[in-house]
Amino acid sequence: MWLSYRKNIDVEKNETGLVTIPGEGCAVLAEAELRDCTLLSPGGYYWSPDYGDQVMVLPAGGERAIAGVISAGAEIQPGEVYIKSKGGSAIYLRNDGTVLIKGNVVVDGSITEYGNENS
Repeated sequence: MWLSYRKNIDVEKNETGLVTIPGEGCAVLAEAELRDCTLLSPGGYYWSPDYGDQVMVLPAGGERAIAGVISAGAEIQPGEVYIKSKGGSAIYLRNDGTVLIKGNVVVDGSITEYGNENS
């Protein structure tokens, strides 16, 4: 059976593929299925790719690392930041100084407005 023959494939170049097993240590189907991929993100930022996401896979010291999801469909201006979840919640940092928050907002702590603390 063809499933019994599984080569161990090392990533030697950048590839894109679809997530076949989501979450930590996820798997990506590129030229072959790449398993136990490490997730890369900026410091302080955490994310988890979902099943079917198209991601960029990079070689990382003999291992495979997912650098991020291929972005498509976000109509933002250069210099803006848009963070969105699959459920529809979002934070949009616009060039005009506006911060747009979409979804239910829960604050765990106090809110300070122009130096005045509000409960």
